[in-house]
Amino acid sequence: MPETTPLTGGTPGSAYITVNDLNIPNELLVQLTDDDGIGTVNDNRVDTAIADAQAEVDGYCGKRYKVPFTAPTRLVKRLVANLAAYNLYARRGMIAEDIASMRKDAIKTLENISKGVVSLGMEPQPPPAAETGGIISGPKKVFGRNSMKGF
Repeated sequence: MPETTPLTGGTPGSAYITVNDLNIPNELLVQLTDDDGIGTVNDNRVDTAIADAQAEVDGYCGKRYKVPFTAPTRLVKRLVANLAAYNLYARRGMIAEDIASMRKDAIKTLENISKGVVSLGMEPQPPPAAETGGIISGPKKVFGRNSMKGF
């Protein structure tokens, strides 16, 4: 099966993973994506599942890291692959216990990444000053207690 050109990713037009990273046999991919019964994998549905999974990963990881990643780690790729596989199964209502557990584990890992409990092995972006309790500065006040005396 030819590789697809997924919708999003670290550089415009790229994705963190390809259809080959899903580790889903071609026959099963046909079952999960072929709504028209023509017997082939619908690449657009695979791309959408990957793009949705990647957006979810970026949503969690963006709390600590600059996303989209230009060089996603193995962990990021695995999380995207697991979530994309879940997305494909879910569109058919074929969510077995192991598939649901795979998604639950991925979300737990993503939550821990966003909290800083799990590291991606790269430098996190500094949080905004408001989140760190830092001082936010700006121009001098024009109006204040002393400048408004007598009004």
